[in-house]
Amino acid sequence: MDQPAKSLAWQAESLRFTIFEPVSSQGAQGLWERVVGRPPEVSTAKRFIQQYEGPFGSGKLSLIAQPPGRTDWIYSAIELDDPATVEGPAVLGAFSIAQKEFFDPLKKWLGQISAPVMRVAFGAVLSQPVPDRRRGYELLVPFLPSLRIDVENSSDLLYQINRPRMLHDLDDVTVNRLSKWNVLVIQLAAFMIHPNPGTFESAPRVQLAHAARLELDINTAPREGGLPSGKLIELLDKLAGLASEISSEGDCA
Repeated sequence: MDQPAKSLAWQAESLRFTIFEPVSSQGAQGLWERVVGRPPEVSTAKRFIQQYEGPFGSGKLSLIAQPPGRTDWIYSAIELDDPATVEGPAVLGAFSIAQKEFFDPLKKWLGQISAPVMRVAFGAVLSQPVPDRRRGYELLVPFLPSLRIDVENSSDLLYQINRPRMLHDLDDVTVNRLSKWNVLVIQLAAFMIHPNPGTFESAPRVQLAHAARLELDINTAPREGGLPSGKLIELLDKLAGLASEISSEGDCA
């Protein structure tokens, strides 16, 4: 890559781990407490969907369990209240550091799973703040070698591709490597409160922020019989390695 240092600048907006088991999820609150070590701050239940949330690391953690057997863990950043201090999307910090924070408690749980697992997925939303749209396209150019980008005269770029890869050292599991690249334009508005109660200034302060964004969904393809038993932690590390490869080397076969 022409600009390898830029691969280290990806910041994590959110991370997601999804697991599909062949039976409906039960005891989601107990699962939360086993992984997090304390009760959730928020719990909701609606139409068989259970959701729990609480502070975690540099942001918040969510657990969503829904039939038939899908469980999502989502580690996301907390939005700032003051738009004047925002230079881009809210982030958890460096991708590699946020990933370790997220994975450490999950691995303790994964190591205890003995039932068959049908599929797993690791997702990430990453970004790098940039001064403007053109600079965002310039940042993406070395990550997208098969795409010709006219950085001066283009707009609304959205590039998405899946490049499946087989993991021969894990019983030939096929993994989908879906990546989506674009430059995000964020419009932040702040309304001034008028001295008269209940009245607002008619003209808001508007601030524009830009960020190069990479969305990843690294997931195992459906296969008869499910995934190799007893190898979920190793498989999670493989998915994470593929995500890191794309964030550092760009779109590659």
